[in-house]
Amino acid sequence: IRSWAKKNNIHLYNINLSCLSDDELKVFLSGEKVCDFLNMQRTVLFIEHYEMKTETTEKLLAELIDRHVYTFNGKDEFLPELLFTIAEVTT
Repeated sequence: IRSWAKKNNIHLYNINLSCLSDDELKVFLSGEKVCDFLNMQRTVLFIEHYEMKTETTEKLLAELIDRHVYTFNGKDEFLPELLFTIAEVTT
């Protein structure tokens, strides 16, 4: 995936669920810079180890994955540069 992104001039925004608890993901996603990174031209959200998602994780990521909407400080922001999401499942 990384080599495909590099070859096609795609900005990959990587979230590795094997390294983050639900609380850590919540803090991670609440950072101001996340919106800036996700709104860079030609961005693809790459979620590694999606099989490790919990119900809470799914809720935190749902709007971002489904509608390309990022909530920061209670305000919803549409991310027009977010092309799509790749959710990797490792078995």
